[in-house]
Amino acid sequence: MWRLFHRALSVLCPLLPGRIRFRTWKLLCSRRSRSWEPDGQAQRVEGHMYIKLSTLVRPSEGQVTDFIRKNTNIPVPIVIDNVTVDGQTALVLSELPGTTVREIHRDSGVSDEQAAKLSRQLARLLASLRSLSPPSSGVCGWCDGPVRCERICMDSKPQGLWSSVDEFHTWMIARARITAPPDKSDEIWSCIRAVHSRLHRVRLTHNDLSPCRLALNVLSPGPSDRG
Repeated sequence: MWRLFHRALSVLCPLLPGRIRFRTWKLLCSRRSRSWEPDGQAQRVEGHMYIKLSTLVRPSEGQVTDFIRKNTNIPVPIVIDNVTVDGQTALVLSELPGTTVREIHRDSGVSDEQAAKLSRQLARLLASLRSLSPPSSGVCGWCDGPVRCERICMDSKPQGLWSSVDEFHTWMIARARITAPPDKSDEIWSCIRAVHSRLHRVRLTHNDLSPCRLALNVLSPGPSDRG
């Protein structure tokens, strides 16, 4: 029932003016924050939905989520709305069923059997994601955009794109020359050179998988866990 509602809402929202949609989501966010604490950047609201609304939210997040939902069997939310007004983006997503692995681990722990099953299922899901041809050229963010990743940019502004894997590795090595501690330079440089001498294919991937983003329902057999 809720899935049908979310799908219908995702069709109707683009028919309305952007500012009206944005103000509606902003009002709903502010009212529901009194009932539900924010979950990271996301605010849970009525209707089994989450809203991410700030200058830090990028339209590309909704675009890539919708692309993955349409092109794989990976369970991702329905993008109900993705509207930007005056530099702020409101991304509205359907709620996925389940309890995060982080919560289960904190409350009762995850058994070895559950961890092994989760590992196998994640491997299949990621294989499905990486089998897609990325809609971009070179090493970059979504649709030739810059890479926004603290592990790569190290708190600096977004970086990229790089026209090839070799160019990306060259940039990473140059950055490492600035950050490598001098007292262990030989040991560190040996590791850096080994890592950046490997050949890689450019594929879509998720750069921020964590227990708070993995739901327990992934541990149970479902459509993506059969066959």
